[in-house]
Amino acid sequence: MVDAASEAEVRAAAEPKSDQINADDLTGGRTMDVTITATKSYLDDQGRTRIACRLDGTTRVYRPCVTMIRLLIVCWGSDSREWIGRRIRLYTDPGVTFGRDRVGGLRISHASGLDGPVKVTLTERRGQRKEWVVQPLGETAPITTPALLDVLGAAGLTVEQVDAWRAGMTPPRCPVVDLAQAEVDQFAVWLSADAARLDAVRGAK
Repeated sequence: MVDAASEAEVRAAAEPKSDQINADDLTGGRTMDVTITATKSYLDDQGRTRIACRLDGTTRVYRPCVTMIRLLIVCWGSDSREWIGRRIRLYTDPGVTFGRDRVGGLRISHASGLDGPVKVTLTERRGQRKEWVVQPLGETAPITTPALLDVLGAAGLTVEQVDAWRAGMTPPRCPVVDLAQAEVDQFAVWLSADAARLDAVRGAK
């Protein structure tokens, strides 16, 4: 038998040590649904006012670029107090450039609190405008996939215990609900493959 780290362990090792969610976190078509719990303004390196969004279930923040801030204003208004408790779906657009380099950037595809799709044309960079479409996102996040629920049910565990265990890791991991569908399925397989892992979840506080 080959002694090798599992795919889940490799992904965990690749997570960047950062105080914010980055484009690299959502490569390969992955998405993340997050709930905004607070907003705070700050000045960037050039003295411009920016917004940082604190998120439920993670210590990392989302710092939307200027275009995404404008998109949120179109969806929810400029009073950021109205943003609290609402949800967005993030994805990485690999076509985002910085200077001449293609670096990728976080974008918003869905937002809660919408009656229907929102279409708006915004200036992305000097002389270039782009149409954005934001789709409605349900107010309640999906719990998880049946595969993980079956594993936890057989072991007498709950999703809340798994989240507590993941939060206690170094660095802390996001709640299960913030994982992509494929990641949850992979995590379920990884968790069920070793009874010691289930015991660790059981002992989490």
